[in-house]
Amino acid sequence: MWRLLLLALTLFGIAEYRVRTLYPYDGQRAEDLCALSPQLSSLLLTCFAAFVENLVITAYASRSGADWWYGTVISNGKTGFFPKAYVQTLEAGK
Repeated sequence: MWRLLLLALTLFGIAEYRVRTLYPYDGQRAEDLCALSPQLSSLLLTCFAAFVENLVITAYASRSGADWWYGTVISNGKTGFFPKAYVQTLEAGK
């Protein structure tokens, strides 16, 4: 499903960027890049798509100029939404 979203973003001309994370972020929703989900073996919460400092992400800006972007972590392929204030643009893409 996420791959289809990325394809649609590209086809509809949504701006693509390469960004670097500046701060850690603990997602609040399942669709966030760092969604918190309970582990089956524990009551502790674990972040499966860690949004930590200094990750490089292929990001897609919101067409409306909203504060949330969608992207893919280059090193592990995890996808989701994140706050644009938590990243620094390295270069504009396509």
